[in-house]
Amino acid sequence: MFYNIKSCIFLLFFSENSLFCHLYITNPQYATRHNAACVVKYSLPRLRTIVSVTDRFSSGRPYHNPLLPGLMNDEVKPYNSLDVGITFLASKKVIVHASATNILCRKNEFGKVDGKAVLASSDHFFYVGVFVTLGKKAAYDVSNF
Repeated sequence: MFYNIKSCIFLLFFSENSLFCHLYITNPQYATRHNAACVVKYSLPRLRTIVSVTDRFSSGRPYHNPLLPGLMNDEVKPYNSLDVGITFLASKKVIVHASATNILCRKNEFGKVDGKAVLASSDHFFYVGVFVTLGKKAAYDVSNF
């Protein structure tokens, strides 16, 4: 089921002898029209490893362009990110995970302020995590990994 997200903005303007009232129905800044993700995971059982590649796409986020009439009347460039990850089961209680986001270093915009694009602080990120189970039971059954 699909929902069309809209925001209502009610504006009142006062002048000396009159009151102006405007109602705008617009898209919120966080809502994109289209989102898609393609995920490919490949398991290497002998190495106890899972390799994944994810491609994410999103249409441009709406923003308010003061040069055009109305509110939230323009969109930034579409978002696209190619991510990779690898997960390794070191033992029954230790999992090592590494991932890199936006490996093609695309300059994704998240909005505009004063005509300048709002960008992420870094074009891509790298993460390494080690997950250790402290209980007596194994975190994962090696045969199912």
